Amino acid sequence: MREGEGSMSRRGRYTIEATPLPTGAPCVTLSAMATQRAGVPALDATPWAPPAAVGVVMKPFRSRAATDALARALECELRRWGVVYELVRTRGPGDATDLARRFLTDGADALVAVGGDGTVAEVLSALVGTGVPLGIVPRGTGNQLAMNLGIPK
Repeated sequence: MREGEGSMSRRGRYTIEATPLPTGAPCVTLSAMATQRAGVPALDATPWAPPAAVGVVMKPFRSRAATDALARALECELRRWGVVYELVRTRGPGDATDLARRFLTDGADALVAVGGDGTVAEVLSALVGTGVPLGIVPRGTGNQLAMNLGIPK
């Protein structure tokens, strides 16, 4: 894991486990990725204020290149919004719950689960009763929850 100045905090520190972007490299943002898919509106179309600190729990895909590409896109989008964040990849069952609890302890204002129904369920189990919002980036095989909620894949 490559560390910035330390763990996530409201003082602008972050940690991310993704390939860092070279200086001046163009960002392919989540909005751009969304508009590339037919019929999916760009994220910029939804008016909302981003949270100050976000914890991102990502289950790696079979393809490391695909995992790294999405991690870079998330990093670009969060930086564009000026959000303090930490992105951590799970390593096995139960990791998502443990990581989500750690993010909550560290003061995250919102969490994002990147993965399938299992990853989302693990993160949700840590969020029960907290009032902390959850973002879902559906990347699993079935994504039944995301489909039921109308979240595009």
